[in-house]
Amino acid sequence: MSYPSVAPRAPEISFDKAPAHDTCRPEFPAFSLKKFFRRFLFKSLLQARARRLAPKIIDSLHECSSMLDLGCGDMILTEFLQHHSPLQVTAVDTVDTNLSSMPVILYDGNRIPFPENTFDATVVAYMLHHCNNIEAILHEIKRVTCRKIIVMEEVFESKFAEKVLHLHDNGNKFLSTKMKIPLNFMKIQQWHETFNALDLKVEQCTRIYQYPWVNITHQVLFELRV
Repeated sequence: MSYPSVAPRAPEISFDKAPAHDTCRPEFPAFSLKKFFRRFLFKSLLQARARRLAPKIIDSLHECSSMLDLGCGDMILTEFLQHHSPLQVTAVDTVDTNLSSMPVILYDGNRIPFPENTFDATVVAYMLHHCNNIEAILHEIKRVTCRKIIVMEEVFESKFAEKVLHLHDNGNKFLSTKMKIPLNFMKIQQWHETFNALDLKVEQCTRIYQYPWVNITHQVLFELRV
């Protein structure tokens, strides 16, 4: 299956000191040595990743004003989107690996804790392969979203590429022992079939590169219309 390619170029956008947020802030865990090392070793790389991914997301969601970042992880991308777009961003995850100054809402991984059509858009960045039931969580995402869904995922077309994805994803055990790693990766065609089954229209499927140097996995961005 063919799709357009996005040139691996970082826009001229800088990170500013995060402003105060008025949203409800949960109680964060105490100082963590692991979190300290993650901030020290990986934050600059995560910021470079955010600079690469954010422009495509912002461009795709130009008609939206509110956004849910589901499975927000370190939240560096979340914070970047909040500061450099008109989007009002809400972050939700099942575990707290937050490295930003924004709040994260924790939930049980089943029912997203918001009413129907709460958000104009939902972004799920490299998260769905962590779900035991991808269709069920996409159904929940569709329930709380009224316009667009952005799905970024790593895909494979060969057994070797699948093995690379498995090895790469198991590295997440360093981030959190609570993170589920069921390795539910799919081929591009399987993603299209999954979206079609839920009546989600694929408006665009684009090759993306989340890191500025070596990208060892094949990554795509699906732009879906609810």
